[in-house]
Amino acid sequence: MIDALRWVLGLGLAAGAGFAAARGLAPAGGEQELLQRLRRLEALESRRVSPPPSGPCAVAVDIETLRLQLRQTLREELGALSGPAAPPPVAVAVPAPTPENMEAFDKGQRLVEEALVSRRWGDAQADELRRLLREMTPEQRSQMFGRLLPAINQGHLTVETRGPPL
Repeated sequence: MIDALRWVLGLGLAAGAGFAAARGLAPAGGEQELLQRLRRLEALESRRVSPPPSGPCAVAVDIETLRLQLRQTLREELGALSGPAAPPPVAVAVPAPTPENMEAFDKGQRLVEEALVSRRWGDAQADELRRLLREMTPEQRSQMFGRLLPAINQGHLTVETRGPPL
């Protein structure tokens, strides 16, 4: 118990000595300097312009006018992003096939049919079809490819050409 008493007494003496040392090291007149700074700040505060009062502000707003302006602005901005409008597609009159077109198409049909029977597509057939395609209309060419290319892709024709099959 005496040891605890000595310890508490020593602690108290150390705290008192520390407080006394701190008071002795503090600059004299420090309090006066703080009071002068406080007075200067109070003087500046009194000269400051006070902000406008915060709270609800009554302003008349026409919501419909704002909506119309917003719509107009959006149209203008979206129009500027998409660029000029594309002209409507022009309908092109497709001429009726000529007798030469029909003859080339018939020969091409026979050529493909013979190749399907023989299950072979060689250089002679490819050269002949290239020549006939030049004389066909775009629609006839599309029909020709619609029959030949699936047959090649599905393996119904064995391609035996030195280059491309068409």
